[in-house]
Amino acid sequence: MSVCVMPKRAYEIRGRHDDFVDTTVEVTVSGEDHNTIDLILEKACTIEGTIVTADGKGIGEAKITITQVEKESRSGGNTYTSRHHIEREESDDDGRFTITGLAKGEFELKVEHDDFCVQTQDITVASGINEIPAITLAAGLTISGVVTGPDGKAPDGISVNISGPRNARGEDHVWREEELESDGSFSAGGLAEGGYDVTVREGDDTITTLHNIKAGTDELFVSVGAKLEVK
Repeated sequence: MSVCVMPKRAYEIRGRHDDFVDTTVEVTVSGEDHNTIDLILEKACTIEGTIVTADGKGIGEAKITITQVEKESRSGGNTYTSRHHIEREESDDDGRFTITGLAKGEFELKVEHDDFCVQTQDITVASGINEIPAITLAAGLTISGVVTGPDGKAPDGISVNISGPRNARGEDHVWREEELESDGSFSAGGLAEGGYDVTVREGDDTITTLHNIKAGTDELFVSVGAKLEVK
């Protein structure tokens, strides 16, 4: 127990412990001589799983993001969904991962890897350790190309953004930023089938955007300068 002198006002108090869920409460210190605050921490939950290829081999260095999903009914029959408490982890060489410090509830699990398609799924986290079924990533397709200047060489300060396709919430399922190689080439792998926007940028300025580019199709050739040419 800790006792301290605090002026009258509203405060946010957070309790943190490796084995419990982070808990935050808002309190107002009154004019009483003593204000007693009870902060109750909930025992944390854990999820464990494995990221594998189609033939069952573990995938290392896969990026796992877990986001808590809360749904609240509103008047008129509408449902409001909020997403918070994001945790990130990376799989080991055998594809295994562990995420701790989670509350019980509904979560969205997203797995990303440069060579495989993005995988998103909903999971329910219960008390204790939750072992989820192996998550299989499909081998991805590639969008590649070459960007050159008027002199036929790679221009300085150019990057290529690749985004899409959009999910049910209107968000880009994939967003990549690729820097040009010394010869002006770029490549983004791990893409699912579908149409993508390919945007050539110089700093914060957009030079051009190519819409509905199909992953796995022929290489793109973009020439930037006094005259824009897309082949």
